[in-house]
Amino acid sequence: MIAVVRVTAVTGVFLRSAVVVAHSRVVVLHRRRGAVILVHGVMGVLVVLAHQNSLFDAPGVEPGADG
Repeated sequence: MIAVVRVTAVTGVFLRSAVVVAHSRVVVLHRRRGAVILVHGVMGVLVVLAHQNSLFDAPGVEPGADG
């Protein structure tokens, strides 16, 4: 459980310092220091959106509700 919290915190810090540009099936994360990371496929897009809490804005979905 602690590892999940750490991964979420590190990912949140990374995404706050990145600008996300989506091109068809590729997500390009441009870091402020010039490094570029490519995340291929639909899963990459969904992971980025989930960590930005965009998916939790949907009606009927509560953050932390695992079922």
